[in-house]
Amino acid sequence: MTKTLKYSLAVVAGLAILLAGAAAGTLLWRAKLQAAVAERRIISTPGGIDVMQTVQIGGIPQVIRVRGHSLENPVLLFVHGGPGTPMIPFAHKFEDLWERQFTVVQWDQRGTGKTAVLSDPARIAAEMSIDVMKNDVVEMSNYLRKRFGKEKIFILGHSWGSVLSIPVALEHPELYYAYIGTGQVIDVPRIVAEPSGIRGARWLKSRVAAVPGGITLRARPASAGSSRSATPCR
Repeated sequence: MTKTLKYSLAVVAGLAILLAGAAAGTLLWRAKLQAAVAERRIISTPGGIDVMQTVQIGGIPQVIRVRGHSLENPVLLFVHGGPGTPMIPFAHKFEDLWERQFTVVQWDQRGTGKTAVLSDPARIAAEMSIDVMKNDVVEMSNYLRKRFGKEKIFILGHSWGSVLSIPVALEHPELYYAYIGTGQVIDVPRIVAEPSGIRGARWLKSRVAAVPGGITLRARPASAGSSRSATPCR
């Protein structure tokens, strides 16, 4: 074996050891952070709840995370954006204060996050449509009303989630105390006309075209720097 080959093998072995060490260190740091977040978010109140579970919605298993300090509080269903951006992994960044006032339900929609791995991807892709996902929202809302014994719940739509939630809230006001919008989609044709994000906007336009009457909403005036709106459902 030549000296050059020996040197090369030694370098490769050294790099492999460094990479393995870096990977192990990253996993240990990740575990430490996860433990710290879990400890900080412990719900210890007698009437509180913190569960991750799978429920049958729209004929397939779908995953929800339910957290709150009291089951006496109203239920808030968070309909995430994307499509395909579940908030369960990130909820600890913004949800803690909500949980003192609401029983908050984070939900991985069909084809997304933990829900995606529970069904055949080909079947989900073949069935995917805005109508199917709207029906999921309605079914999830009714499931939560029945489970927690509530006449109505609150629904929050974030970005893409607002595309699903607005028509559902309009068609089923009997299910909701109020609709809350953040990152609200208000004018799809105008979005498509903008130079940025054309590919995603064209896809979004094709999906919302199936909504009766389309989606061209005008938000109420909000405070400076805020993109949130709340609409009572009557």
